[in-house]
Amino acid sequence: MDPPKYNGTVHPEEWMQQFKVFCCSNKIPQSEEQYLWKQLIHPAIKIPSIENISTHDELLNALKAHVSFAIFKESCKKKLMELKYIPEKDGADEAIFIKNDSYVAIKHAATGKYLSSLPGINYKTGSYNQAVFAGETLPEPNTIWTITFNTNFAFDDSQIYLTHEMSGRMLICCHNQYESPLSKHTEVNCYVGYEYGGYSAAWKLKMRNSTNNCTRVKSQDRIILQNNDYNKVLRSHELEFNLNDKSYQEVFCHDERIGGNDEWIIELIEDHLFQYICDISK
Repeated sequence: MDPPKYNGTVHPEEWMQQFKVFCCSNKIPQSEEQYLWKQLIHPAIKIPSIENISTHDELLNALKAHVSFAIFKESCKKKLMELKYIPEKDGADEAIFIKNDSYVAIKHAATGKYLSSLPGINYKTGSYNQAVFAGETLPEPNTIWTITFNTNFAFDDSQIYLTHEMSGRMLICCHNQYESPLSKHTEVNCYVGYEYGGYSAAWKLKMRNSTNNCTRVKSQDRIILQNNDYNKVLRSHELEFNLNDKSYQEVFCHDERIGGNDEWIIELIEDHLFQYICDISK
Protein backbone atom coordinates (compact mmCIF):
# COMPACT_ATOMS: atom_id res chain seq x y z
CA MET A 1 0.00 0.00 0.00
CA ASP A 2 1.52 3.29 -1.14
CA PRO A 3 1.24 6.38 1.06
CA PRO A 4 -1.62 8.65 -0.10
CA LYS A 5 -0.39 11.88 -1.67
CA TYR A 6 -2.33 15.12 -1.30
CA ASN A 7 -2.60 17.20 -4.47
CA GLY A 8 -5.86 19.07 -3.88
CA THR A 9 -8.07 16.70 -5.90
CA VAL A 10 -9.65 15.02 -2.86
CA HIS A 11 -11.32 16.40 0.26
CA PRO A 12 -8.72 17.00 3.01
CA GLU A 13 -10.76 14.92 5.46
CA GLU A 14 -10.85 11.98 3.03
CA TRP A 15 -7.10 12.24 2.49
CA MET A 16 -6.53 12.39 6.26
CA GLN A 17 -8.52 9.19 6.73
CA GLN A 18 -6.41 7.48 4.07
CA PHE A 19 -3.25 8.79 5.73
CA LYS A 20 -4.29 7.43 9.14
CA VAL A 21 -5.12 4.02 7.65
CA PHE A 22 -1.71 3.92 5.95
CA CYS A 23 0.10 4.81 9.18
CA CYS A 24 -1.87 2.24 11.16
CA SER A 25 -1.33 -0.52 8.58
CA ASN A 26 2.40 0.16 8.46
CA LYS A 27 2.77 0.66 12.22
CA ILE A 28 4.21 4.14 11.76
CA PRO A 29 4.59 5.81 15.16
CA GLN A 30 2.81 9.09 15.76
CA SER A 31 6.15 10.80 16.31
CA GLU A 32 7.04 10.17 12.64
CA GLU A 33 3.68 11.18 11.13
CA GLN A 34 4.52 14.88 11.09
CA TYR A 35 7.61 14.33 8.95
CA LEU A 36 5.72 11.96 6.63
CA TRP A 37 2.74 14.20 5.88
CA LYS A 38 5.06 17.03 4.83
CA GLN A 39 6.49 14.74 2.15
CA LEU A 40 3.04 13.71 0.89
CA ILE A 41 1.70 17.23 0.21
CA HIS A 42 2.29 18.36 -3.37
CA PRO A 43 5.04 21.02 -3.63
CA ALA A 44 2.64 23.41 -5.37
CA ILE A 45 0.47 23.49 -2.23
CA LYS A 46 2.40 25.84 0.01
CA ILE A 47 1.22 25.68 3.63
CA PRO A 48 2.44 28.65 5.71
CA SER A 49 4.26 27.67 8.91
CA ILE A 50 3.87 23.96 8.19
CA GLU A 51 6.90 23.38 10.42
CA ASN A 52 4.79 24.51 13.38
CA ILE A 53 1.85 22.19 12.61
CA SER A 54 1.86 19.25 15.01
CA THR A 55 -1.68 17.77 15.04
CA HIS A 56 -4.06 16.28 12.50
CA ASP A 57 -6.66 18.99 13.19
CA GLU A 58 -4.14 21.78 12.62
CA LEU A 59 -3.12 20.23 9.31
CA LEU A 60 -6.75 19.80 8.22
CA ASN A 61 -7.51 23.44 8.99
CA ALA A 62 -4.43 24.55 7.05
CA LEU A 63 -5.38 22.46 4.00
CA LYS A 64 -8.96 23.79 4.08
CA ALA A 65 -7.64 27.35 4.25
CA HIS A 66 -5.49 26.85 1.14
CA VAL A 67 -6.87 28.08 -2.20
CA SER A 68 -6.65 24.54 -3.62
CA PHE A 69 -9.54 23.48 -1.37
CA ALA A 70 -11.75 26.30 -2.66
CA ILE A 71 -10.95 25.20 -6.23
CA PHE A 72 -11.75 21.58 -5.32
CA LYS A 73 -15.15 22.57 -3.88
CA GLU A 74 -16.06 24.66 -6.93
CA SER A 75 -15.09 21.76 -9.21
CA CYS A 76 -17.30 19.37 -7.24
CA LYS A 77 -20.24 21.74 -7.37
CA LYS A 78 -19.89 22.25 -11.12
CA LYS A 79 -19.83 18.50 -11.68
CA LEU A 80 -22.89 18.21 -9.48
CA MET A 81 -24.80 20.79 -11.50
CA GLU A 82 -23.81 19.12 -14.76
CA LEU A 83 -25.62 15.93 -13.77
CA LYS A 84 -28.73 15.64 -15.90
CA TYR A 85 -31.79 13.51 -15.33
CA ILE A 86 -32.36 11.18 -18.28
CA PRO A 87 -35.92 9.77 -18.31
CA GLU A 88 -36.32 6.09 -19.07
CA LYS A 89 -39.27 6.84 -21.35
CA ASP A 90 -40.74 9.85 -23.07
CA GLY A 91 -42.65 10.83 -19.93
CA ALA A 92 -40.90 12.50 -17.00
CA ASP A 93 -40.25 10.50 -13.86
CA GLU A 94 -41.94 11.50 -10.61
CA ALA A 95 -38.52 11.87 -8.99
CA ILE A 96 -37.99 15.27 -10.64
CA PHE A 97 -41.30 16.82 -9.56
CA ILE A 98 -41.28 19.14 -6.55
CA LYS A 99 -42.76 17.27 -3.60
CA ASN A 100 -43.89 18.52 -0.21
CA ASP A 101 -41.00 18.93 2.25
CA SER A 102 -38.33 18.79 -0.48
CA TYR A 103 -35.01 20.61 -0.43
CA VAL A 104 -34.86 23.22 -3.20
CA ALA A 105 -32.54 25.93 -4.47
CA ILE A 106 -34.08 28.93 -6.25
CA LYS A 107 -31.93 30.66 -8.86
CA HIS A 108 -32.59 34.15 -10.19
CA ALA A 109 -33.01 33.60 -13.92
CA ALA A 110 -31.55 36.92 -15.08
CA THR A 111 -28.38 36.98 -12.95
CA GLY A 112 -27.83 33.28 -12.20
CA LYS A 113 -27.51 33.88 -8.45
CA TYR A 114 -29.32 31.81 -5.85
CA LEU A 115 -31.84 33.05 -3.28
CA SER A 116 -29.76 33.06 -0.10
CA SER A 117 -29.57 34.05 3.53
CA LEU A 118 -27.03 33.71 6.35
CA PRO A 119 -27.55 33.46 10.10
CA GLY A 120 -26.13 36.55 11.79
CA ILE A 121 -26.23 38.69 8.63
CA ASN A 122 -29.02 41.16 9.41
CA TYR A 123 -30.28 44.30 7.71
CA LYS A 124 -28.97 47.59 9.10
CA THR A 125 -32.26 49.29 8.23
CA GLY A 126 -35.95 48.35 8.18
CA SER A 127 -36.79 45.31 10.31
CA TYR A 128 -33.16 44.54 11.25
CA ASN A 129 -34.06 40.89 10.68
CA GLN A 130 -31.96 38.26 8.89
CA ALA A 131 -31.23 39.55 5.39
CA VAL A 132 -32.26 37.81 2.16
CA PHE A 133 -30.19 38.29 -0.99
CA ALA A 134 -29.15 36.65 -4.26
CA GLY A 135 -25.67 35.37 -3.59
CA GLU A 136 -23.91 32.27 -4.84
CA THR A 137 -23.76 31.12 -8.47
CA LEU A 138 -23.59 27.48 -7.36
CA PRO A 139 -25.58 25.78 -4.58
CA GLU A 140 -24.11 26.31 -1.11
CA PRO A 141 -25.67 25.38 2.25
CA ASN A 142 -26.95 28.96 2.62
CA THR A 143 -28.93 28.63 -0.65
CA ILE A 144 -30.98 25.58 0.37
CA TRP A 145 -34.65 25.93 1.36
CA THR A 146 -37.31 23.44 2.46
CA ILE A 147 -40.53 23.88 0.50
CA THR A 148 -43.84 22.89 2.14
CA PHE A 149 -47.45 22.88 0.94
CA ASN A 150 -50.70 20.98 1.53
CA THR A 151 -50.51 18.46 -1.33
CA ASN A 152 -48.05 15.73 -2.31
CA PHE A 153 -46.79 17.69 -5.32
CA ALA A 154 -46.49 21.40 -6.08
CA PHE A 155 -48.82 22.68 -8.80
CA ASP A 156 -49.14 25.93 -10.68
CA ASP A 157 -50.63 28.47 -8.24
CA SER A 158 -49.91 26.31 -5.16
CA GLN A 159 -49.61 28.12 -1.85
CA ILE A 160 -46.16 27.32 -0.47
CA TYR A 161 -43.84 28.14 2.41
CA LEU A 162 -40.05 28.34 2.17
CA THR A 163 -37.88 27.67 5.22
CA HIS A 164 -34.19 28.51 5.08
CA GLU A 165 -32.49 25.24 5.97
CA MET A 166 -29.37 26.73 7.57
CA SER A 167 -31.23 29.07 9.94
CA GLY A 168 -34.67 27.47 10.27
CA ARG A 169 -36.32 30.81 9.43
CA MET A 170 -39.04 31.40 6.87
CA LEU A 171 -39.00 33.62 3.79
CA ILE A 172 -41.09 36.65 4.74
CA CYS A 173 -42.68 39.56 2.87
CA CYS A 174 -43.06 42.60 5.12
CA HIS A 175 -45.89 44.34 3.22
CA ASN A 176 -45.48 48.13 3.54
CA GLN A 177 -43.97 48.06 7.02
CA TYR A 178 -40.29 48.12 5.99
CA GLU A 179 -38.42 49.19 2.86
CA SER A 180 -35.71 47.20 1.10
CA PRO A 181 -32.21 48.65 1.69
CA LEU A 182 -31.48 49.89 -1.83
CA SER A 183 -34.50 50.25 -4.10
CA LYS A 184 -36.89 51.12 -1.24
CA HIS A 185 -39.44 48.54 -2.29
CA THR A 186 -40.95 46.08 0.21
CA GLU A 187 -38.39 44.31 2.40
CA VAL A 188 -37.97 40.53 2.26
CA ASN A 189 -36.33 38.82 5.22
CA CYS A 190 -36.02 35.55 7.12
CA TYR A 191 -38.05 35.33 10.31
CA VAL A 192 -39.39 32.71 12.73
CA GLY A 193 -43.09 31.94 12.25
CA TYR A 194 -45.81 32.13 9.63
CA GLU A 195 -47.60 35.38 10.44
CA TYR A 196 -46.56 38.28 12.64
CA GLY A 197 -47.94 41.81 12.45
CA GLY A 198 -47.57 42.65 8.76
CA TYR A 199 -45.25 39.72 8.01
CA SER A 200 -46.42 37.02 5.62
CA ALA A 201 -44.71 33.69 4.85
CA ALA A 202 -47.33 32.39 2.40
CA TRP A 203 -46.34 32.48 -1.30
CA LYS A 204 -48.08 31.55 -4.54
CA LEU A 205 -45.87 29.53 -6.87
CA LYS A 206 -46.71 30.52 -10.45
CA MET A 207 -45.22 28.58 -13.36
CA ARG A 208 -43.55 30.39 -16.29
CA ASN A 209 -42.35 28.56 -19.41
CA SER A 210 -42.59 25.13 -17.82
CA THR A 211 -40.41 22.37 -19.26
CA ASN A 212 -43.28 19.90 -18.99
CA ASN A 213 -46.83 19.95 -20.31
CA CYS A 214 -48.70 19.48 -17.04
CA THR A 215 -49.46 21.73 -14.09
CA ARG A 216 -47.13 19.94 -11.68
CA VAL A 217 -43.95 21.90 -10.96
CA LYS A 218 -40.66 20.14 -11.58
CA SER A 219 -36.99 20.86 -11.21
CA GLN A 220 -35.66 23.50 -13.64
CA ASP A 221 -39.08 25.09 -14.19
CA ARG A 222 -39.20 28.88 -14.35
CA ILE A 223 -41.46 30.31 -11.69
CA ILE A 224 -42.68 33.53 -10.13
CA LEU A 225 -43.17 33.81 -6.37
CA GLN A 226 -46.02 36.10 -5.37
CA ASN A 227 -46.86 36.73 -1.74
CA ASN A 228 -50.26 35.25 -1.04
CA ASP A 229 -51.42 37.91 1.43
CA TYR A 230 -50.07 41.09 -0.15
CA ASN A 231 -49.93 40.07 -3.86
CA LYS A 232 -46.38 41.36 -4.15
CA VAL A 233 -43.85 39.60 -6.39
CA LEU A 234 -40.34 38.51 -5.42
CA ARG A 235 -37.67 40.26 -7.50
CA SER A 236 -33.91 40.66 -7.68
CA HIS A 237 -31.61 42.74 -9.89
CA GLU A 238 -27.91 43.41 -10.36
CA LEU A 239 -27.78 46.27 -7.84
CA GLU A 240 -26.00 45.45 -4.59
CA PHE A 241 -26.21 46.77 -1.04
CA ASN A 242 -23.51 46.62 1.63
CA LEU A 243 -23.56 44.73 4.93
CA ASN A 244 -20.52 44.29 7.16
CA ASP A 245 -18.19 45.43 4.35
CA LYS A 246 -19.56 42.85 1.90
CA SER A 247 -21.83 43.40 -1.10
CA TYR A 248 -25.09 41.49 -1.56
CA GLN A 249 -27.45 41.47 -4.54
CA GLU A 250 -30.77 42.93 -3.41
CA VAL A 251 -33.98 40.87 -3.19
CA PHE A 252 -37.31 42.55 -2.50
CA CYS A 253 -41.05 42.44 -3.24
CA HIS A 254 -43.00 44.82 -5.48
CA ASP A 255 -46.45 45.34 -6.97
CA GLU A 256 -45.35 46.79 -10.32
CA ARG A 257 -45.48 45.21 -13.77
CA ILE A 258 -43.96 41.71 -13.89
CA GLY A 259 -40.75 41.41 -15.94
CA GLY A 260 -37.65 39.30 -16.47
CA ASN A 261 -36.17 40.17 -13.08
CA ASP A 262 -39.13 38.45 -11.43
CA GLU A 263 -38.38 35.01 -12.88
CA TRP A 264 -36.67 32.32 -10.83
CA ILE A 265 -35.63 28.75 -11.62
CA ILE A 266 -36.54 26.15 -9.01
CA GLU A 267 -34.09 23.27 -8.59
CA LEU A 268 -34.79 20.09 -6.64
CA ILE A 269 -31.95 19.14 -4.28
CA GLU A 270 -32.22 15.47 -3.37
CA ASP A 271 -31.33 14.43 0.17
CA HIS A 272 -27.98 12.87 -0.71
CA LEU A 273 -27.02 15.92 -2.80
CA PHE A 274 -27.96 18.22 0.07
CA GLN A 275 -25.67 16.25 2.37
CA TYR A 276 -22.92 16.32 -0.25
CA ILE A 277 -23.18 20.10 -0.64
CA CYS A 278 -22.92 20.51 3.13
CA ASP A 279 -19.96 18.12 3.36
CA ILE A 280 -17.84 19.73 0.65
CA SER A 281 -18.51 23.18 2.08
CA LYS A 282 -16.96 22.34 5.44
